[in-house]
Formats: sequence, C-alpha cells, structure tokens
Amino acid sequence: MGYKKEIEKLNKCLHDYCHQLYIKLQPPLTLLEIERNFKDLGIDDENLLDIFLWKNGIPYDINLPTHSYDFTGFGVIPPLRYIAEIIKIEITDQSWRNSLFPLVVSYGGDFLLYETNKRDGNYGKLFLYSPNLGYVDYQISYFDSIGTMIETIVNSFEKKILVYDNETMSLDITDYSLRSEISKKLNPKSEYWRI
Repeated sequence: MGYKKEIEKLNKCLHDYCHQLYIKLQPPLTLLEIERNFKDLGIDDENLLDIFLWKNGIPYDINLPTHSYDFTGFGVIPPLRYIAEIIKIEITDQSWRNSLFPLVVSYGGDFLLYETNKRDGNYGKLFLYSPNLGYVDYQISYFDSIGTMIETIVNSFEKKILVYDNETMSLDITDYSLRSEISKKLNPKSEYWRI
C-alpha cells in the first residue's frame, strides 16, 4: 500500500504552515538503518517504512517547551531512535499492547499509537493514549490510517483550523467543531470523533 503521495502532501504542508517544525525534521534514515531498527523492534510495515524514508522525525530540544512540538493536535513524529527507547520502556511498563507503535508523541506524555498487527481488525489505525484526557487504560481510535491522519492534518491547515505560530512555536486550534466535523468525515471508523 504505502503512503508516499500523502507524505509528499504532508511535507509541503509542514514546509508552508509549520516552517519552524519543518526545519527541525531530521534527514531520512537509510533503508538498511530502518530495516535494522524495525527488525530489533519486531516490526515489518511498509507504511511505517515510508515515514522514515521521508524524514527521521523531529527530535526534542530541552530548550523549547513541549507545546512547541505539535502539528497533529497531539504532537509530532519523533526520531526512530526515540521511538525504540519508548517501546523498550513500554515492554516493561505495559501501558499499551505490544503491537502498538508510538508514531506521534507530544514529548509531554501523549501518544498516537499505530496498530502494526496485520491480523488485527484495527491494523493501520492510530489510537490515542493520553493521560491528560483519561485515555490511559483504554486507547481510543483516533485516525483510520496514516493516510487519513495526513489528509486530516493537511485539510486542517489549509482551512486554517490548525494554525502554527512560527514565532512563538505553538499550535492553535481555531475551530474545534469544524475540526471535529472534518476529522469525523475523514476518519469514520475512529471512535474519538464519534463521541
């Protein structure tokens, strides 16, 4: 399947609307580096491969507040090395099931977790794990796929529902009801937008 076309749209969107975050994106890893990391993590997923062949995420800078790292409403895609560290911690803590991959992080405790189990009926969906909103013991479906996540983000920036202030490095949601409406339309299988 893959999401190369959608990722190109995300790239343009971040460049145009979140330039201060865009310039923090690390260069992509090599295919060999990604495959080695995925093998260590027990992951075989073409969709995730496309993400890290595009860019290797945005690393955290201790000099910036965590709210600066947000282009989804719940964070950014972090570097693969950071994700590997989170997964190793979660193997011990078991905050979520092993098949969930922390694709988006807020650097403040919130995650969008991608279902990697291809035999699971929820394969490819993203689930919200948010202690701040109470979705800890129960992760709620948030995006139907990586493709719909990207489409939702791009639409939200184009319609000025998500506005990133490059000077203060903070994301503002200007219209919560329109955001919900668009997200629900693009992600009809995700529970979060139905409730």
